[in-house]
Amino acid sequence: MKKKYMVGFFLALFCMVLLVSAGYAASYRYVMQRQEARVEEAEKREEDFLQQSVMTEGDATKKTSGYYLKELNGYVAVYRADGTSLYETTNIPVEALPDDLRADLDKGRYIETPEELYGFLENYSS
Repeated sequence: MKKKYMVGFFLALFCMVLLVSAGYAASYRYVMQRQEARVEEAEKREEDFLQQSVMTEGDATKKTSGYYLKELNGYVAVYRADGTSLYETTNIPVEALPDDLRADLDKGRYIETPEELYGFLENYSS
């Protein structure tokens, strides 16, 4: 009689493990399908955005690298390519710069590379 109960117990345990495994597999498939749908939707949105973007001729595209030199509190300040994020402040007074360079600083002088930036800063920092 005890063997019958043991067989029944292990059979019930096996069925429970089987059901839990099947439930886990089903939920895993569901989550993966949702994730794939999200990725496809994001790719579609990005593709639609790129198709709607209009590129113009010339230098009208927004620069993503480089630096802008501008005046900040009477001194030369270095901003990132977006023109608003401060990269570095300097001890170079704007009054010590030539007039044409001062005019460039009012609208923001663009410098492409870090080497060109540090070359400029070395020339005017003494």
